[in-house]
Amino acid sequence: MARLVIIPDLGLAPGFRLAGAEVLSPEDFERARAKLLELISDESVGLIAVSGALLDRLDGAARRKVDS
Repeated sequence: MARLVIIPDLGLAPGFRLAGAEVLSPEDFERARAKLLELISDESVGLIAVSGALLDRLDGAARRKVDS
């Protein structure tokens, strides 16, 4: 079964955890970016939900990978 992984804004992480979701809370943007790119290549992950703030900060190459 495919996994749903959420990388939310830090303030929203506890709510998603209480709902039973798999939540990642990287400590900074670079770690969040690296984890997102790692998850994209993980075949066990079916859906990745990320904060708009993280998406807005991605560089062109990373953004294209997310959008593909």
